Amino acid sequence: MDKISEQTGMDIKTRRQIIGVSQRVLAEEAEVSYRTVLRFEKGGHIREKKFEKVIRALERLEQSGRKPGLWWLSHKEIGQGGK
Repeated sequence: MDKISEQTGMDIKTRRQIIGVSQRVLAEEAEVSYRTVLRFEKGGHIREKKFEKVIRALERLEQSGRKPGLWWLSHKEIGQGGK
């Protein structure tokens, strides 16, 4: 892991947590896999195209405002088999 990608991943994780969305919601909004978001937040390497998608999706979510409970709802849906 290089320091730049590690720092950027931590910044993305912090920004995502501030607006209260899960990794899965961010992945769906960015149209990338959940594992891509996970890998990126841990400082791993992802393709530049996917990186740009994640950044743009995060910016859209930030502009739309904080969504209280969205993080919890996304995990609740997973636990109930998508119901």
